[in-house]
Amino acid sequence: MVKVLIYEDGEDDLVARYASLTSQHDVHVRHNRAGPMFWVHERFQEFGFKPENFQNGYGNPKEESADVYFVDGLNGHCFYLLSDLPKERTFVNSDSQTVNQEAKKRGFNVVGNESVDAIVERIIGRN
Repeated sequence: MVKVLIYEDGEDDLVARYASLTSQHDVHVRHNRAGPMFWVHERFQEFGFKPENFQNGYGNPKEESADVYFVDGLNGHCFYLLSDLPKERTFVNSDSQTVNQEAKKRGFNVVGNESVDAIVERIIGRN
C-alpha cells in the first residue's frame, strides 16, 4: 500500500477524482480550512476516506512524505506548494486550463487524460 497525498480545495472534486484510490492506497488529504466550505471529515468515510488522514490547511509540504502527490490548482496557489514537493512524483489535477498550461510551462506533471489510478500504478512500478 502506497501513501497518496492530495491537496484539494473542493469536496466534490475530492470524491470524484480520488475516491477510487481509497480501497488500495493510504490516502491523505490536505484541504483549505477557509472559504465557503466546511469540511466534515467523517462525511468522507462513505467514499472510503479515513477521517484521521485529513488535515485542515495545507501544512508545510517540505515536512510531508508520500509516494505520490496530487495537487489541485487551488486558484493558482498550487505553485507555492509545488516547488516544495518532489517533481517526478507530483501531479497537478486542475479544471483550470490556465493552471495546467502554467504547470506544464514550469515543468510540472499534469494529470491530463490519464486516470489518477493509472498514474499511481505507473509511479509505483506496477505498470
